[in-house]
Amino acid sequence: RHTRFKCDWSSDVCFPISYIYTARFRTFARSSRESQLATVADLKSIQVAAWREERYSTIKNMFDSGYFVPPVLALIKDQGSDKIRQGLREGLSHLQRNFPGEYARVAILLPGGRVLFSSPETPAYVQTRESKRLGLEAWTSGKIIFGDIKRDPDSGRISIPVVFPLLTP
Repeated sequence: RHTRFKCDWSSDVCFPISYIYTARFRTFARSSRESQLATVADLKSIQVAAWREERYSTIKNMFDSGYFVPPVLALIKDQGSDKIRQGLREGLSHLQRNFPGEYARVAILLPGGRVLFSSPETPAYVQTRESKRLGLEAWTSGKIIFGDIKRDPDSGRISIPVVFPLLTP
């Protein structure tokens, strides 16, 4: 014979039962959310790694091909040449067309940090402490260097600086 349990909320028996149920539900809900967040974080990290590898491959091809070395050397010799600047701008626009939104700004700097070329020209390229550090690291190592992920406070865009030396044979 079953007796039906009737809970009088003023009794001491009902409070612990509801407390245990609520505590277990919270634990379950929390672990479920943590599992979902961990899954999303894993997927995002895979996406970021794939994005980085794509950018690395593109820049590595530019780095290895030497495509930009002759025009940059010519621009160093004749820094006032609009024809050379236009040629560089066209080469870089190809990169910007094929990867829309990926390469918002490209700057070519001389050792020591002086800006030789920047696309787009306005607003003027301004070096930061990080860009100087990355440039020095790229020149000394001879490798492609990725900077830290940042959000631009004005535009809200997320950017990652990528720096590599153009080495002549």
